[in-house]
Amino acid sequence: MRLRELLSVITGLSGRIIKDYQDIDILGISYDSRKVKKGYIFFALSGTFLDGHNFIKDALKNGASFVIGEKDIDYIPSHMYLKVDNARRALSEVSAKFYNYPAKKLKIIGVTGTNGKTTTTFIIDSILQAYGKKTALLGTIYNRVGDEVSYTHHTTLESLELNQVFSKAIEKGIEYIVMEVSSHALSMYRVWGVPFLGAVFTNIANEHFELHKNFENYLKAKTYLFESLSHNSFASLNADDPNTSYIMERTPAKKTTFGLFSPATFYAKHIRYFLGGVEFSIFKEEKHVMDISTTLGGIYNVYNILGAASLSLSLGIPVETVARGVKNLKGVPGRYEVLHYGQKFNLVVDFAHNYHGLYHILATLRPHTPGRLITIFGCGGERDKTKRPVMAEVVSKFSDYIIISTDNPRSEDPMDTAKDAEKGIVPWKKDNYEIILDRKKAIEKAISMAREGDTVLLAGKGPEEEQVYKDRVIWHNDKEVARRVIMGEAYD
Repeated sequence: MRLRELLSVITGLSGRIIKDYQDIDILGISYDSRKVKKGYIFFALSGTFLDGHNFIKDALKNGASFVIGEKDIDYIPSHMYLKVDNARRALSEVSAKFYNYPAKKLKIIGVTGTNGKTTTTFIIDSILQAYGKKTALLGTIYNRVGDEVSYTHHTTLESLELNQVFSKAIEKGIEYIVMEVSSHALSMYRVWGVPFLGAVFTNIANEHFELHKNFENYLKAKTYLFESLSHNSFASLNADDPNTSYIMERTPAKKTTFGLFSPATFYAKHIRYFLGGVEFSIFKEEKHVMDISTTLGGIYNVYNILGAASLSLSLGIPVETVARGVKNLKGVPGRYEVLHYGQKFNLVVDFAHNYHGLYHILATLRPHTPGRLITIFGCGGERDKTKRPVMAEVVSKFSDYIIISTDNPRSEDPMDTAKDAEKGIVPWKKDNYEIILDRKKAIEKAISMAREGDTVLLAGKGPEEEQVYKDRVIWHNDKEVARRVIMGEAYD
Protein backbone atom coordinates (compact mmCIF):
# COMPACT_ATOMS: atom_id res chain seq x y z
CA MET A 1 0.00 0.00 0.00
CA ARG A 2 1.22 3.51 -0.76
CA LEU A 3 2.52 5.67 2.08
CA ARG A 4 0.29 8.65 1.30
CA GLU A 5 -2.80 6.46 1.47
CA LEU A 6 -1.81 5.37 4.96
CA LEU A 7 -0.89 8.84 6.16
CA SER A 8 -4.20 10.22 4.90
CA VAL A 9 -6.14 8.44 7.66
CA ILE A 10 -4.15 9.87 10.59
CA THR A 11 -6.25 12.25 12.67
CA GLY A 12 -5.20 15.90 12.37
CA LEU A 13 -2.77 15.39 9.49
CA SER A 14 -3.34 17.90 6.68
CA GLY A 15 -3.03 17.14 3.00
CA ARG A 16 -0.20 19.66 2.71
CA ILE A 17 1.90 17.74 5.22
CA ILE A 18 1.19 14.45 3.49
CA LYS A 19 2.44 15.79 0.15
CA ASP A 20 5.82 16.52 1.75
CA TYR A 21 6.54 12.78 1.88
CA GLN A 22 7.57 10.50 -0.97
CA ASP A 23 4.77 8.22 -2.08
CA ILE A 24 6.59 4.94 -1.51
CA ASP A 25 5.26 1.40 -1.20
CA ILE A 26 4.76 0.16 2.36
CA LEU A 27 5.02 -3.59 2.78
CA GLY A 28 4.23 -3.92 6.48
CA ILE A 29 3.82 -2.29 9.88
CA SER A 30 5.52 -2.93 13.22
CA TYR A 31 6.02 -1.27 16.59
CA ASP A 32 8.68 -3.84 17.54
CA SER A 33 12.02 -2.96 15.95
CA ARG A 34 13.02 -6.64 15.97
CA LYS A 35 10.12 -7.50 13.64
CA VAL A 36 10.78 -4.71 11.16
CA LYS A 37 11.62 -5.73 7.58
CA LYS A 38 12.51 -3.84 4.44
CA GLY A 39 9.71 -1.53 3.38
CA TYR A 40 8.00 -1.38 6.80
CA ILE A 41 6.64 1.56 8.76
CA PHE A 42 7.98 1.53 12.31
CA PHE A 43 5.80 3.09 15.02
CA ALA A 44 7.78 4.39 17.99
CA LEU A 45 5.39 3.97 20.91
CA SER A 46 5.99 5.33 24.40
CA GLY A 47 5.26 2.54 26.86
CA THR A 48 5.23 2.14 30.63
CA PHE A 49 8.68 0.57 30.77
CA LEU A 50 10.12 0.94 27.25
CA ASP A 51 10.21 3.88 24.86
CA GLY A 52 10.00 2.93 21.20
CA HIS A 53 11.91 6.07 20.22
CA ASN A 54 15.02 4.43 21.69
CA PHE A 55 14.76 1.67 19.08
CA ILE A 56 14.38 3.78 15.94
CA LYS A 57 18.00 3.17 14.88
CA ASP A 58 17.46 -0.58 15.22
CA ALA A 59 14.32 -0.34 13.09
CA LEU A 60 16.21 1.57 10.40
CA LYS A 61 18.98 -1.03 10.38
CA ASN A 62 16.35 -3.70 9.84
CA GLY A 63 14.99 -1.92 6.79
CA ALA A 64 12.29 0.48 7.96
CA SER A 65 11.29 2.85 5.16
CA PHE A 66 9.37 5.24 7.37
CA VAL A 67 9.03 6.02 11.08
CA ILE A 68 6.15 7.57 13.00
CA GLY A 69 6.67 8.82 16.55
CA GLU A 70 5.84 11.56 19.04
CA LYS A 71 9.25 13.16 19.68
CA ASP A 72 11.66 15.31 17.74
CA ILE A 73 14.34 13.07 16.23
CA ASP A 74 17.39 14.77 14.71
CA TYR A 75 19.33 11.80 13.33
CA ILE A 76 16.76 10.58 10.81
CA PRO A 77 16.11 12.25 7.41
CA SER A 78 13.02 14.44 7.59
CA HIS A 79 11.39 12.70 4.61
CA MET A 80 11.47 9.40 6.58
CA TYR A 81 9.98 10.60 9.87
CA LEU A 82 6.59 11.93 10.90
CA LYS A 83 5.91 13.37 14.32
CA VAL A 84 2.30 12.98 15.48
CA ASP A 85 0.39 13.93 18.63
CA ASN A 86 -0.60 10.36 19.44
CA ALA A 87 1.36 7.48 17.91
CA ARG A 88 -0.92 4.80 19.38
CA ARG A 89 -4.00 6.35 17.84
CA ALA A 90 -2.12 6.70 14.55
CA LEU A 91 -1.14 3.01 14.76
CA SER A 92 -4.82 2.05 15.08
CA GLU A 93 -5.79 4.22 12.13
CA VAL A 94 -2.96 3.12 9.85
CA SER A 95 -3.32 -0.57 10.76
CA ALA A 96 -7.03 -0.54 9.94
CA LYS A 97 -6.33 1.10 6.58
CA PHE A 98 -3.44 -1.26 5.77
CA TYR A 99 -5.64 -4.33 6.33
CA ASN A 100 -8.56 -2.77 4.44
CA TYR A 101 -10.75 -2.13 7.50
CA PRO A 102 -11.53 -5.77 8.34
CA ALA A 103 -13.50 -4.82 11.47
CA LYS A 104 -16.22 -3.32 9.26
CA LYS A 105 -16.84 -6.76 7.75
CA LEU A 106 -17.38 -8.43 11.12
CA LYS A 107 -19.90 -8.29 13.94
CA ILE A 108 -17.84 -7.37 17.00
CA ILE A 109 -19.02 -7.59 20.60
CA GLY A 110 -16.98 -6.09 23.43
CA VAL A 111 -17.19 -6.74 27.16
CA THR A 112 -15.64 -4.39 29.70
CA GLY A 113 -15.65 -4.11 33.49
CA THR A 114 -13.37 -4.69 36.44
CA ASN A 115 -14.51 -8.29 36.90
CA GLY A 116 -16.48 -10.76 34.83
CA LYS A 117 -15.13 -9.89 31.37
CA THR A 118 -13.68 -13.31 30.61
CA THR A 119 -16.67 -15.35 31.75
CA THR A 120 -19.16 -13.06 30.02
CA THR A 121 -17.30 -13.35 26.71
CA PHE A 122 -17.23 -17.14 27.05
CA ILE A 123 -21.00 -17.17 27.69
CA ILE A 124 -21.75 -14.93 24.69
CA ASP A 125 -19.46 -17.04 22.52
CA SER A 126 -21.26 -20.22 23.62
CA ILE A 127 -24.65 -18.64 22.87
CA LEU A 128 -23.53 -17.58 19.39
CA GLN A 129 -22.19 -21.06 18.68
CA ALA A 130 -25.52 -22.53 19.81
CA TYR A 131 -27.06 -20.13 17.28
CA GLY A 132 -24.94 -21.74 14.57
CA LYS A 133 -22.52 -18.85 14.14
CA LYS A 134 -18.77 -19.06 13.51
CA THR A 135 -16.94 -17.05 16.16
CA ALA A 136 -13.58 -15.83 17.35
CA LEU A 137 -12.96 -15.34 21.08
CA LEU A 138 -10.31 -12.85 22.19
CA GLY A 139 -9.26 -12.23 25.77
CA THR A 140 -7.22 -12.98 28.86
CA ILE A 141 -7.09 -16.77 28.66
CA TYR A 142 -6.38 -17.09 24.94
CA ASN A 143 -7.24 -15.79 21.50
CA ARG A 144 -9.17 -18.34 19.46
CA VAL A 145 -9.77 -17.69 15.77
CA GLY A 146 -11.54 -20.67 14.31
CA ASP A 147 -9.45 -23.68 15.34
CA GLU A 148 -6.30 -21.59 15.83
CA VAL A 149 -5.39 -20.66 19.42
CA SER A 150 -2.70 -18.20 20.52
CA TYR A 151 -1.72 -16.66 23.85
CA THR A 152 -0.76 -13.15 24.91
CA HIS A 153 0.02 -11.21 28.07
CA HIS A 154 -2.50 -8.53 27.10
CA THR A 155 -6.22 -8.83 27.83
CA THR A 156 -6.83 -6.89 24.61
CA LEU A 157 -4.42 -7.11 21.70
CA GLU A 158 -2.59 -4.04 20.37
CA SER A 159 -4.40 -2.43 17.43
CA LEU A 160 -1.99 -3.85 14.84
CA GLU A 161 -2.52 -7.43 16.05
CA LEU A 162 -6.26 -6.84 16.33
CA ASN A 163 -6.48 -5.88 12.67
CA GLN A 164 -4.38 -8.90 11.74
CA VAL A 165 -6.74 -11.13 13.73
CA PHE A 166 -9.82 -9.49 12.18
CA SER A 167 -8.35 -10.07 8.71
CA LYS A 168 -7.62 -13.72 9.51
CA ALA A 169 -11.14 -14.16 10.88
CA ILE A 170 -12.61 -13.00 7.58
CA GLU A 171 -10.43 -15.50 5.71
CA LYS A 172 -11.78 -18.27 7.96
CA GLY A 173 -15.38 -17.30 7.32
CA ILE A 174 -15.98 -16.06 10.86
CA GLU A 175 -18.95 -13.76 11.41
CA TYR A 176 -18.71 -12.74 15.08
CA ILE A 177 -15.82 -11.56 17.22
CA VAL A 178 -16.39 -11.66 21.00
CA MET A 179 -13.65 -9.86 22.89
CA GLU A 180 -12.65 -8.54 26.27
CA VAL A 181 -11.95 -4.80 26.21
CA SER A 182 -9.69 -3.66 29.03
CA SER A 183 -9.36 -0.14 30.38
CA HIS A 184 -5.71 -0.26 29.27
CA ALA A 185 -6.84 -0.98 25.71
CA LEU A 186 -9.38 1.84 25.78
CA SER A 187 -6.96 4.42 27.17
CA MET A 188 -4.17 3.31 24.82
CA TYR A 189 -6.29 3.46 21.63
CA ARG A 190 -6.02 -0.27 20.88
CA VAL A 191 -9.69 -0.42 19.85
CA TRP A 192 -9.81 3.08 18.36
CA GLY A 193 -12.22 3.06 15.43
CA VAL A 194 -13.47 -0.50 15.97
CA PRO A 195 -17.22 -0.51 15.08
CA PHE A 196 -18.65 -2.57 17.92
CA LEU A 197 -22.07 -4.06 17.28
CA GLY A 198 -22.68 -4.48 21.00
CA ALA A 199 -21.03 -4.07 24.37
CA VAL A 200 -21.58 -5.28 27.94
CA PHE A 201 -20.64 -3.39 31.10
CA THR A 202 -20.20 -5.86 33.97
CA ASN A 203 -19.16 -3.63 36.90
CA ILE A 204 -16.44 -1.29 38.06
CA ALA A 205 -14.40 -1.12 41.28
CA ASN A 206 -11.17 0.54 42.38
CA GLU A 207 -8.49 -1.01 40.18
CA HIS A 208 -5.57 -0.18 37.88
CA PHE A 209 -4.72 3.10 39.57
CA GLU A 210 -1.10 2.44 38.60
CA LEU A 211 -2.23 3.47 35.09
CA HIS A 212 -5.31 5.63 35.56
CA LYS A 213 -4.22 7.39 38.79
CA ASN A 214 -7.78 7.74 40.11
CA PHE A 215 -11.27 6.28 39.83
CA GLU A 216 -12.59 9.11 37.66
CA ASN A 217 -10.03 8.41 34.94
CA TYR A 218 -10.69 4.67 35.21
CA LEU A 219 -14.44 5.18 34.76
CA LYS A 220 -13.87 7.50 31.79
CA ALA A 221 -11.69 4.86 30.14
CA LYS A 222 -14.40 2.22 30.53
CA THR A 223 -17.05 4.64 29.31
CA TYR A 224 -15.23 5.30 26.04
CA LEU A 225 -16.32 1.89 24.73
CA PHE A 226 -19.97 2.92 25.09
CA GLU A 227 -19.43 6.45 23.82
CA SER A 228 -17.99 4.94 20.63
CA LEU A 229 -21.08 2.83 19.92
CA SER A 230 -23.40 3.86 17.10
CA HIS A 231 -27.16 4.45 17.30
CA ASN A 232 -27.65 1.06 15.67
CA SER A 233 -25.57 -0.86 18.20
CA PHE A 234 -26.55 -2.35 21.55
CA ALA A 235 -25.38 -1.74 25.12
CA SER A 236 -26.14 -4.04 28.03
CA LEU A 237 -25.42 -2.45 31.42
CA ASN A 238 -25.37 -3.63 35.03
CA ALA A 239 -28.19 -1.74 36.73
CA ASP A 240 -26.86 -2.59 40.20
CA ASP A 241 -23.59 -0.76 39.62
CA PRO A 242 -23.91 2.86 40.77
CA ASN A 243 -21.81 4.08 37.84
CA THR A 244 -24.12 2.71 35.17
CA SER A 245 -26.08 5.96 35.02
CA TYR A 246 -22.87 7.79 34.07
CA ILE A 247 -22.33 5.42 31.17
CA MET A 248 -26.00 5.41 30.08
CA GLU A 249 -25.99 9.19 29.72
CA ARG A 250 -23.03 9.01 27.36
CA THR A 251 -23.86 6.18 24.99
CA PRO A 252 -25.95 6.62 21.85
CA ALA A 253 -26.58 2.87 21.62
CA LYS A 254 -29.85 1.04 22.19
CA LYS A 255 -29.74 0.25 25.92
CA THR A 256 -30.88 -2.64 28.08
CA THR A 257 -30.03 -3.21 31.72
CA PHE A 258 -29.71 -6.25 33.95
CA GLY A 259 -29.55 -6.72 37.70
CA LEU A 260 -30.84 -8.22 40.91
CA PHE A 261 -31.56 -5.32 43.25
CA SER A 262 -32.35 -2.31 41.03
CA PRO A 263 -35.00 -1.70 38.38
CA ALA A 264 -33.69 -3.41 35.24
CA THR A 265 -34.84 -4.61 31.84
CA PHE A 266 -33.78 -8.18 32.66
CA TYR A 267 -33.53 -9.55 36.18
CA ALA A 268 -33.20 -12.88 38.00
CA LYS A 269 -35.63 -14.55 40.38
CA HIS A 270 -35.90 -17.92 42.11
CA ILE A 271 -32.13 -18.23 42.47
CA ARG A 272 -30.82 -21.51 43.87
CA TYR A 273 -27.09 -21.73 44.59
CA PHE A 274 -25.00 -24.89 44.74
CA LEU A 275 -21.26 -25.37 45.19
CA GLY A 276 -20.99 -26.46 41.56
CA GLY A 277 -23.55 -24.24 39.89
CA VAL A 278 -26.70 -22.17 40.06
CA GLU A 279 -30.27 -22.27 38.78
CA PHE A 280 -32.51 -19.25 38.30
CA SER A 281 -35.17 -17.68 36.11
CA ILE A 282 -34.80 -14.57 33.96
CA PHE A 283 -37.68 -12.11 33.87
CA LYS A 284 -38.44 -9.02 31.81
CA GLU A 285 -41.17 -6.60 32.87
CA GLU A 286 -42.67 -9.17 35.28
CA LYS A 287 -42.85 -11.76 32.50
CA HIS A 288 -40.90 -15.01 32.64
CA VAL A 289 -38.34 -15.19 29.83
CA MET A 290 -36.32 -18.36 30.46
CA ASP A 291 -34.95 -20.77 33.04
CA ILE A 292 -31.20 -21.07 33.48
CA SER A 293 -29.29 -24.12 34.72
CA THR A 294 -25.51 -23.82 34.75
CA THR A 295 -22.36 -25.18 36.32
CA LEU A 296 -21.13 -21.59 36.68
CA GLY A 297 -21.63 -20.90 40.38
CA GLY A 298 -21.96 -17.80 42.51
CA ILE A 299 -23.94 -14.59 42.44
CA TYR A 300 -21.40 -12.93 40.16
CA ASN A 301 -22.07 -15.56 37.51
CA VAL A 302 -25.76 -14.75 37.74
CA TYR A 303 -24.72 -11.22 36.74
CA ASN A 304 -22.43 -12.50 33.98
CA ILE A 305 -25.19 -14.67 32.54
CA LEU A 306 -27.72 -11.83 32.76
CA GLY A 307 -25.34 -9.52 30.91
CA ALA A 308 -24.62 -12.06 28.19
CA ALA A 309 -28.27 -13.07 27.85
CA SER A 310 -29.60 -9.52 27.72
CA LEU A 311 -27.21 -8.56 24.94
CA SER A 312 -27.90 -11.78 23.03
CA LEU A 313 -31.64 -11.21 23.19
CA SER A 314 -31.11 -7.64 22.00
CA LEU A 315 -29.27 -9.06 18.99
CA GLY A 316 -32.36 -11.10 18.14
CA ILE A 317 -31.12 -14.51 19.25
CA PRO A 318 -34.06 -16.75 20.23
CA VAL A 319 -34.75 -17.36 23.91
CA GLU A 320 -34.34 -21.13 23.69
CA THR A 321 -30.97 -20.69 21.96
CA VAL A 322 -29.73 -18.36 24.68
CA ALA A 323 -30.69 -20.83 27.42
CA ARG A 324 -29.07 -23.69 25.52
CA GLY A 325 -25.89 -21.69 24.93
CA VAL A 326 -25.56 -20.95 28.65
CA LYS A 327 -26.12 -24.59 29.56
CA ASN A 328 -23.61 -25.80 26.97
CA LEU A 329 -20.78 -23.87 28.66
CA LYS A 330 -19.46 -26.22 31.32
CA GLY A 331 -16.88 -23.86 32.75
CA VAL A 332 -14.25 -21.23 32.09
CA PRO A 333 -10.57 -22.09 32.71
CA GLY A 334 -9.44 -20.71 36.05
CA ARG A 335 -12.78 -19.14 36.90
CA TYR A 336 -14.54 -20.78 39.85
CA GLU A 337 -13.21 -24.22 38.95
CA VAL A 338 -14.22 -26.84 41.50
CA LEU A 339 -11.53 -29.50 41.30
CA HIS A 340 -11.95 -33.19 42.12
CA TYR A 341 -8.83 -35.29 42.61
CA GLY A 342 -10.26 -37.75 45.11
CA GLN A 343 -9.72 -35.42 48.08
CA LYS A 344 -12.34 -35.20 50.84
CA PHE A 345 -12.33 -31.40 51.01
CA ASN A 346 -13.50 -28.82 48.47
CA LEU A 347 -10.81 -27.37 46.23
CA VAL A 348 -11.47 -24.27 44.12
CA VAL A 349 -9.27 -22.28 41.74
CA ASP A 350 -10.35 -18.75 40.84
CA PHE A 351 -8.74 -15.79 39.07
CA ALA A 352 -9.97 -13.30 41.69
CA HIS A 353 -7.11 -10.85 42.13
CA ASN A 354 -8.73 -7.71 43.54
CA TYR A 355 -11.07 -6.81 46.39
CA HIS A 356 -14.21 -7.05 44.27
CA GLY A 357 -13.40 -10.49 42.84
CA LEU A 358 -12.20 -11.89 46.16
CA TYR A 359 -15.31 -10.69 47.96
CA HIS A 360 -17.62 -12.46 45.52
CA ILE A 361 -15.82 -15.80 45.37
CA LEU A 362 -15.38 -15.91 49.15
CA ALA A 363 -19.01 -14.93 49.76
CA THR A 364 -20.01 -17.71 47.38
CA LEU A 365 -17.87 -20.38 49.05
CA ARG A 366 -18.57 -19.50 52.69
CA PRO A 367 -22.16 -20.87 52.84
CA HIS A 368 -21.03 -24.12 51.20
CA THR A 369 -18.18 -24.67 53.66
CA PRO A 370 -19.24 -26.31 56.94
CA GLY A 371 -15.60 -26.55 58.00
CA ARG A 372 -12.75 -24.12 57.53
CA LEU A 373 -12.24 -21.85 54.52
CA ILE A 374 -8.50 -21.77 53.77
CA THR A 375 -7.40 -19.15 51.24
CA ILE A 376 -4.15 -18.57 49.38
CA PHE A 377 -3.73 -15.24 47.62
CA GLY A 378 -1.02 -12.80 46.57
CA CYS A 379 -0.71 -9.28 45.24
CA GLY A 380 0.77 -8.48 41.84
CA GLY A 381 3.97 -6.49 41.68
CA GLU A 382 4.07 -3.16 39.82
CA ARG A 383 0.34 -2.75 40.40
CA ASP A 384 -1.69 -0.46 42.63
CA LYS A 385 -0.24 -0.83 46.14
CA THR A 386 -3.25 0.68 47.88
CA LYS A 387 -5.43 -2.34 47.08
CA ARG A 388 -3.13 -4.85 48.80
CA PRO A 389 -4.29 -4.36 52.42
CA VAL A 390 -7.89 -4.11 51.22
CA MET A 391 -7.54 -7.51 49.55
CA ALA A 392 -6.12 -9.00 52.74
CA GLU A 393 -8.93 -7.48 54.75
CA VAL A 394 -11.69 -9.14 52.74
CA VAL A 395 -9.81 -12.46 52.61
CA SER A 396 -9.27 -12.48 56.36
CA LYS A 397 -12.87 -11.57 57.13
CA PHE A 398 -14.22 -14.55 55.22
CA SER A 399 -11.43 -17.10 55.71
CA ASP A 400 -10.54 -19.18 58.73
CA TYR A 401 -6.91 -19.43 57.69
CA ILE A 402 -5.00 -17.23 55.26
CA ILE A 403 -1.74 -17.80 53.42
CA ILE A 404 -0.25 -14.72 51.80
CA SER A 405 1.88 -15.81 48.87
CA THR A 406 3.05 -14.45 45.50
CA ASP A 407 1.22 -13.43 42.34
CA ASN A 408 3.61 -12.25 39.61
CA PRO A 409 5.95 -10.09 41.73
CA ARG A 410 7.60 -8.70 38.59
CA SER A 411 10.34 -6.25 39.61
CA GLU A 412 9.11 -5.85 43.20
CA ASP A 413 10.47 -7.79 46.16
CA PRO A 414 7.80 -10.46 46.84
CA MET A 415 8.16 -9.91 50.58
CA ASP A 416 7.33 -6.23 50.13
CA THR A 417 4.05 -7.05 48.38
CA ALA A 418 3.24 -9.60 51.10
CA LYS A 419 4.01 -7.13 53.88
CA ASP A 420 1.79 -4.52 52.21
CA ALA A 421 -1.05 -7.04 52.22
CA GLU A 422 -0.35 -8.16 55.76
CA LYS A 423 -1.37 -4.72 57.04
CA GLY A 424 -4.96 -5.48 56.10
CA ILE A 425 -5.40 -8.68 58.11
CA VAL A 426 -8.26 -8.05 60.55
CA PRO A 427 -7.21 -8.09 64.25
CA TRP A 428 -9.19 -11.20 65.19
CA LYS A 429 -7.35 -13.26 62.55
CA LYS A 430 -3.82 -12.23 63.57
CA ASP A 431 -3.09 -15.77 64.74
CA ASN A 432 -4.64 -17.38 61.68
CA TYR A 433 -2.38 -16.41 58.81
CA GLU A 434 1.16 -16.81 57.57
CA ILE A 435 3.35 -15.67 54.69
CA ILE A 436 4.71 -18.38 52.37
CA LEU A 437 6.27 -16.74 49.33
CA ASP A 438 6.90 -19.99 47.44
CA ARG A 439 3.44 -20.51 45.99
CA LYS A 440 3.98 -24.23 45.48
CA LYS A 441 4.83 -24.66 49.15
CA ALA A 442 1.86 -22.46 50.06
CA ILE A 443 -0.46 -24.82 48.18
CA GLU A 444 1.22 -27.80 49.81
CA LYS A 445 0.61 -26.29 53.26
CA ALA A 446 -3.04 -25.48 52.56
CA ILE A 447 -3.77 -28.98 51.27
CA SER A 448 -1.98 -30.62 54.19
CA MET A 449 -4.21 -28.63 56.58
CA ALA A 450 -7.51 -29.38 54.87
CA ARG A 451 -9.96 -31.86 56.31
CA GLU A 452 -13.40 -33.14 55.26
CA GLY A 453 -15.84 -30.21 55.16
CA ASP A 454 -13.11 -27.64 54.52
CA THR A 455 -12.65 -25.58 51.37
CA VAL A 456 -9.28 -24.57 49.96
CA LEU A 457 -9.38 -21.55 47.65
CA LEU A 458 -6.42 -20.84 45.38
CA ALA A 459 -7.05 -17.25 44.35
CA GLY A 460 -5.44 -14.90 41.88
CA LYS A 461 -3.64 -17.02 39.29
CA GLY A 462 -6.56 -18.80 37.65
CA PRO A 463 -5.41 -20.48 34.41
CA GLU A 464 -1.98 -18.79 34.33
CA GLU A 465 1.00 -21.06 33.81
CA GLU A 466 3.85 -18.86 34.95
CA GLN A 467 5.14 -16.65 37.73
CA VAL A 468 6.87 -13.49 36.56
CA TYR A 469 9.85 -12.25 38.59
CA LYS A 470 12.29 -9.42 37.92
CA ASP A 471 14.99 -11.68 36.50
CA ARG A 472 13.12 -14.81 35.48
CA VAL A 473 9.84 -16.43 34.53
CA ILE A 474 9.08 -19.83 36.07
CA TRP A 475 6.36 -22.38 35.36
CA HIS A 476 3.46 -22.37 37.77
CA ASN A 477 -0.15 -23.45 37.48
CA ASP A 478 -2.27 -23.59 40.64
CA LYS A 479 -4.52 -26.34 39.34
CA GLU A 480 -1.68 -28.62 38.25
CA VAL A 481 0.40 -28.04 41.39
CA ALA A 482 -2.61 -28.88 43.57
CA ARG A 483 -3.26 -32.04 41.57
CA ARG A 484 0.34 -33.19 41.94
CA VAL A 485 0.35 -32.50 45.67
CA ILE A 486 -2.88 -34.43 46.25
CA MET A 487 -1.77 -37.32 44.01
CA GLY A 488 1.66 -37.44 45.64
CA GLU A 489 3.50 -36.59 42.41
CA ALA A 490 6.68 -34.52 42.23
CA TYR A 491 6.21 -30.95 41.06
CA ASP A 492 9.73 -29.53 41.10
